[in-house]
Amino acid sequence: MKDQNKTKKQLISELMELRQRITELEALENKSSQAEEALRQSEARYRTLFEDSRDAVYITTLGGKVIDVNKAFLDLLGYTKGELAGITSQDTYVNSYDRQRFQKEIEQKGFVRDFEVKLRKKDNTVIDCLITSSLWLDNGGNILGYQGIIRDITEWKRAEDALQESEAKYRTILQTIEDGYYEVDIAGNFTSFNDSLFRMLGYSRDEMIGMNNRQYMTKETANKVFETFNNVYCTGKATKAFGWELVMKDGQIRYVEISVSPVCDVSGKTIGFRGIARDITERKSLEKARERIINHLSHELRTPLSVIQGYLRLLKRKFQKQTSPMEWEKFYEPMKKQLDRLNEIQIETHKIIRFSQGLEGERILLFSFMERILEKAKQSADHRELHIQLQGERDLSLFMTPEVLEDILGGLLKNAIGNTPDEGSIRIILEQKDGRLLLKVQDFGIGITEENQKQIFDGLFHTVDTGLYTSKKPYDFGAGGKGLDLLRMKVYGQRFGFVFSLESKRCIYIPTDRDLCPGRISACPHCERPEDCLSSGGSTFCVSFPIGERKGV
Repeated sequence: MKDQNKTKKQLISELMELRQRITELEALENKSSQAEEALRQSEARYRTLFEDSRDAVYITTLGGKVIDVNKAFLDLLGYTKGELAGITSQDTYVNSYDRQRFQKEIEQKGFVRDFEVKLRKKDNTVIDCLITSSLWLDNGGNILGYQGIIRDITEWKRAEDALQESEAKYRTILQTIEDGYYEVDIAGNFTSFNDSLFRMLGYSRDEMIGMNNRQYMTKETANKVFETFNNVYCTGKATKAFGWELVMKDGQIRYVEISVSPVCDVSGKTIGFRGIARDITERKSLEKARERIINHLSHELRTPLSVIQGYLRLLKRKFQKQTSPMEWEKFYEPMKKQLDRLNEIQIETHKIIRFSQGLEGERILLFSFMERILEKAKQSADHRELHIQLQGERDLSLFMTPEVLEDILGGLLKNAIGNTPDEGSIRIILEQKDGRLLLKVQDFGIGITEENQKQIFDGLFHTVDTGLYTSKKPYDFGAGGKGLDLLRMKVYGQRFGFVFSLESKRCIYIPTDRDLCPGRISACPHCERPEDCLSSGGSTFCVSFPIGERKGV
């Protein structure tokens, strides 16, 4: 009985062990099923990526026989899968040397990356490609073949070749032009230049690489360069500069006209500047010689004019006793008028020469400076009934010679007052636009005819026919502006780098120079109200100054 119980216990134990084994086997089977499912999902994902890739994907044997490719591969080379069975990868290489290089590199490193090669399509078309490939291994690490992707770069290569051809063409042009070409970084250090530029400065190519602009410029020019570069950096717009002084290696000074354009990176950020430098040293020498001659003649003219004026006064006292006043005035006044005019020309010429030779400049707060000029003009024109308005930003400033700026602003304001009838308006506008400071003097007066606008700055033109008016006061209506005033401003512009422009509309009620304005809006038969005059004509003189940053910086 005891043996039977023991046997029963053994059977129960064995049965439990058997159940445990069965449970373990079921668990293993379940894990195996999960692994198989995960493997199937992984293979499905791989196949999706394989087939949907925009790049050509391939797997080949070591001998180059195709095992598998995706649709992009077939589209790239123009084959069907059936046609690929009869060829090897070696058949698609244009040059056998490329195939040998590929084979050597992948055997040494186990992979190749961005291997550039030319492949032949089924229709014999040759395309440029990049191949990235690695060894295809089994689970034991044995090499079965190759796997990789191919990317078509034919269009990119064509664009690159066209760019290189274009760059080569422009390099040839830059090296053959007489003008100097330069590129500098944001700090003004040379990064590139043509042969003409280093010959212009007298340095060798090696000496100029990395050289900063302050090493071959006068201090005055270096300050101008900083301001010009700063304008281009802030606005992103190209500009031109005149009369920069460059110091050659041997110490000689050369003068250049130069253009400055921004150099930008792919994000559009300015990282440097480029431009053309034209040597104007000879022209500058001629201009200086001409200035010396004119200056000499101006001084020479002053003495005989003074002598003639003295003799004319003596003649007046002598002949006034012998002739009637009417007969004497008829003889004396035309001579005096012409002599006064010659004296004015001599003074104006001397002023042009003096200011064009350059005076010390300073930082000027333009609004307050213009207020002082306007107050002086109002005092001189206190007999006129005009509304003059000054408007614009109060913090705009520029570096300028005060005497020159006062001459310019005072001259433009005087011209506007002389061409605006009483009860009329004048507007002075200060603004900053596109990296330049603009000063506009706008009058709503008689305006200038289209024909006269063509010769307004030539020095021989008067803003009105002064013979039609009897006034001798410069701030009277119709006093007329002298052509030398505008010529002087043009010379200043060329010397100091600012630009004048004019917009004008002749009054529709007095279309020609021979038509007279009564000089007061309420006296005009054509105007029922002041607004009628304000809309009938007028002129706007604009001075555009190159500036750096605002607020005097």
